[in-house]
Amino acid sequence: MPKSRRSAALTGLSITIAGSGPYTLTRSAGDFLASGVKKGDIVRLTAGAFNVANLNKNLLVTAMTSTVLTVRVLNGSALVTEGPIASATVTLPGKKTFAPTSGHTNKSFSIEHWYGDLAQSEVYTGCQPSTLDFQLPASGLATLGIGIMGQGVNTAASQYFTSPNAATTTGLLAAVNGILLVGGVPVASLTGLTLNVQSNRSGDPVVGSNVIPTLFPGRILASGQAAAYFDSVTLRDAFLNESEFELIMALSADNTAAAAFLSLALPRCKANGHTLNDGEGGLVATIPFQALLPLTGGSGIANELTTISVHDSAA
Repeated sequence: MPKSRRSAALTGLSITIAGSGPYTLTRSAGDFLASGVKKGDIVRLTAGAFNVANLNKNLLVTAMTSTVLTVRVLNGSALVTEGPIASATVTLPGKKTFAPTSGHTNKSFSIEHWYGDLAQSEVYTGCQPSTLDFQLPASGLATLGIGIMGQGVNTAASQYFTSPNAATTTGLLAAVNGILLVGGVPVASLTGLTLNVQSNRSGDPVVGSNVIPTLFPGRILASGQAAAYFDSVTLRDAFLNESEFELIMALSADNTAAAAFLSLALPRCKANGHTLNDGEGGLVATIPFQALLPLTGGSGIANELTTISVHDSAA
C-alpha cells in the first residue's frame, strides 16, 4: 500500500516574498528539503505579520532549493512582495501519499451494502483498491473511478456498521480550477487528460477454502493520455526525442484562496506517441505517456522516489 504522512507545519521562519508570478518564498535559515517539502506540494503562509493578500492562499511549489520555494498561486491571484517577515509559518494542509520502493503494508477494508427495505446486509471483506482512473475534462467536474478487489462476502439480516461516518461535504474538483505544469511550464492548451494507476494485485485460490487467503500487491504503474492543441512542438519533440518530463496537476474545488485541493506529481514521464487529428477546427494532438521511477528522490531531494505522489487537503 502507498505510504501516507501528514507534514508538520514549519514554524518560526523568516520569510521574504519576491517576484511577480511565479513568486519565491525565501527563508533566511533552515532547509525546506530537510523539512519534507517537495515539488507538487501545496503550501500556505498561515502565520506571521504578512500583508493580508499573502496569508492562507494555496501556493503550488513548482521548483525549490534548500532555502527557496518557487510557487504559483493556485487561484491566480497576486502576492505582495515583502519581507523578511519573522515568526512566519509555512503549512502543508492535509496529507501526502505516494508509492514507496519498500516498506509496503498490505491493508484491506470491509465495505457494507445495507438494503434497509429488505433488512439485508452484504459485507464485502478483504477489499483493496486495485486501479485509479482520473478523468480531467476540459469542462465539467473531474472524476475518479476506483477498481476494488475483494476476498469474500458475508450476508446477514442486520446492519453490521450501525454508525457509519457521515459523507464528506468537501467541494467537488473541476479541471478548469487549477494549474497543469509540464516540465515546470504552465500548459493551457490541453483539451483533456486521463491518468490511470494500477497496483496489479493478484491472489491464487487454495485447496479447502472458497476464499483467496490474501491479495498480493504488485508493481504500481501510472500512465495516461493527454489531448492538446498543436500550438507548439514541445510535446511532439518530447516524443520524437524520447525526452523525459515532469508532470504536475493541481486541482481545486473553487477559486477561493484556500479552497480544497488535490495535487498530483509525476516526476518522470515519457511520451510514447503523438497523433494529430487533422480535421476541421483546431489541430488536436493525442499524446499517451508513461510514468517512470525517477533516478533519484526521497529525503533531501525535491521529489519523492516514486512514480506518483498525491497531496490532498481533505485527507
